[in-house]
Amino acid sequence: MKIILFISIAFILIACSSHKKTAIKLTEKGLYEDALIEWEKAYEEDPKDDDVKLGLQDCQEKVVNDRLVKIRDERLAGKEESALNRLLELVLFQSKSRVKTDFNSSTFQGKETVALWQHEKRKIRELVEIMKPLGAEVRHRKFNPVFHSMAEAASYQTAIMEQGKKQCSSIRKDMGGKPFYDSFVHQFCGFFDPGRKMSSTIAAELFARSESKINVEHVRPELQNAMKSDMDQAFTEGPWFDRDSNKTISLQVIGEYQVKVVTEEIQQAHNYIVKVPYTEYVGKPKTRQVPYQVREKRCGMSSAGKKCHDITMTKFREEKYSDQQAVTKYRDDPRVYRYEATKKTQHLSLLLSGETILGSLKMPFTYSKTENENKITHDISMPKIGLNPATEDVSHPMTKFSEFSKAAAAQFKLQLNDFWKVQFCVLPIKRDFANMGNQVVKCKRADDYPVEFVDRWFITHFGSTAKEAEVVLGKF
Repeated sequence: MKIILFISIAFILIACSSHKKTAIKLTEKGLYEDALIEWEKAYEEDPKDDDVKLGLQDCQEKVVNDRLVKIRDERLAGKEESALNRLLELVLFQSKSRVKTDFNSSTFQGKETVALWQHEKRKIRELVEIMKPLGAEVRHRKFNPVFHSMAEAASYQTAIMEQGKKQCSSIRKDMGGKPFYDSFVHQFCGFFDPGRKMSSTIAAELFARSESKINVEHVRPELQNAMKSDMDQAFTEGPWFDRDSNKTISLQVIGEYQVKVVTEEIQQAHNYIVKVPYTEYVGKPKTRQVPYQVREKRCGMSSAGKKCHDITMTKFREEKYSDQQAVTKYRDDPRVYRYEATKKTQHLSLLLSGETILGSLKMPFTYSKTENENKITHDISMPKIGLNPATEDVSHPMTKFSEFSKAAAAQFKLQLNDFWKVQFCVLPIKRDFANMGNQVVKCKRADDYPVEFVDRWFITHFGSTAKEAEVVLGKF
């Protein structure tokens, strides 16, 4: 079988795609992980190629075996967690690629799965025993593709849910007056104890509407209204917004939009090339036949006997010579065409300042944008030398204002987010479990919240990061 496969590979190399050729070479060197990438690309190019199908399947089997060896070695070296993550990657790979595993590999993988299930059971028991069922559930979900067929898996899921109910009863005692903490507890208990009815009051701390007053000098009212819409939209995309709230923020912005246009006549130079003809004499190789004479002896028979005499003969030889001929050639002659054009320079400047009132808090808002644009125009049309009319004018000031408005709204959104972090991504005055939780969950609403500040509380009390918790519980 190996001889047949080798002959087949050698034959394939004669004519194949670059990915296929590279895959074959890497396979022969035993670099199966790299070869797999090339086999997959070759399969994408031609999924009907039987040689590629065979090569891909063979390489997948070798990759599975290599990975199983690494999993076993790490487990025996006491690195069970790393080995388990490798096993998860392998299972996901097998599922995605639909890898057909032979009997020996399946047996090998089954033994490793059973061995690592002992490690997984221990980890889940530890999390359950120290009252971190959320972390246990995160872990259970993560490695479920590996252990879903284990008979004991269902009992461990039951233990996790039971402990979750207990923790729900514990943490809900601290609810009240801490709406963001209450929101998290609402999601937590809704998952682990869905029969328990709870409510969240997070909307009372946030805002649903924005009352914006925009006054920008030298700008038409409809464009100012468009800026107001941009600002209102930016507000709804930030951490201060909740559609169920009945509160309103107030934004007042004043500013000035300056447009200055300077026009001047300028001298321009257009460079172009003219092909100038000239005559050059070049030798053209030729051949000719040149005559020459030779004396040859000729003999013949007569009545007197054999008689010889000399005669003169003309022959020809080939002679090479060079014939000078006139040839027309062209040289590049740089030329310059000077002409007058109009240069228009447009200076745009938008300056905004204002204040946003968020309940008892006030946030200053500033934005500035300047832009200079130059355009040179003329109506000269001389296509033979590559000079064509240039008629593109500078951008319309009101069009640019619309662009500036959206940029200002983006800046407003960023400032709202940063202001939220300044207010709430800090330690609270009271640092008990519930108050810290309220502050942490509140901080997490920011787009780029400080991960360490937030995750420290979640990992300490629940055994998972905030993002992992949301995968299980939903957004809170």
